[in-house]
Amino acid sequence: STYFHWMENIQPWCISRQLWWGHQIPAWYGPDGETFVAESEADARAAAEKHYGAPTDLVRDLHLGGVILMGDNVPTGPNGLAALRDVTRRLQEADARGYPLVVSVDQEGGPVARVGLPATEFPPGMAHGAADDVRTSRQVTAASGTELAALGFTMVYAPVADVTTVTDPTIGVRSPGESMESTSATENTNSAVPSSLSDVAP
Repeated sequence: STYFHWMENIQPWCISRQLWWGHQIPAWYGPDGETFVAESEADARAAAEKHYGAPTDLVRDLHLGGVILMGDNVPTGPNGLAALRDVTRRLQEADARGYPLVVSVDQEGGPVARVGLPATEFPPGMAHGAADDVRTSRQVTAASGTELAALGFTMVYAPVADVTTVTDPTIGVRSPGESMESTSATENTNSAVPSSLSDVAP
């Protein structure tokens, strides 16, 4: 009885028990190395917002017209998408105005995807150029845009309009290819995105 009570009632501060029995220590780290120990990710996020100040404060206090979510601003994990939708909702509600806040993301596909799993993994621009099929590219663009709009985004920095070369170490697979024709064909898929989502070619 004592043993099971000891094992089933571990608290966030029971570091020695967790290390001994191999339990995961419920600790999250801020961008500056600050540690937040809590029973759940939601509790840790609340503690982090109390420590750093909620991102909604900046929108309200500075009357920002837009924000971009990336890196540590994008929730992850099994409940990441629900948490992300909550973030975009709270941002929109932060400052009463007669027009929507621009909530943007750089979701180009392939290696440049700020919103990860369980969101759909879409191919990068070069896959569109290689396929050389505008209809397929339009379908992919529409699917990605619909997903982002459902998450509360109002702008996406894609598709990429850069023309690349074989020796280009920077743009790489983000571009549809080496020719202006392949790039412009991909750019013509922009009209496939939902009307609630603006697309801006980086």
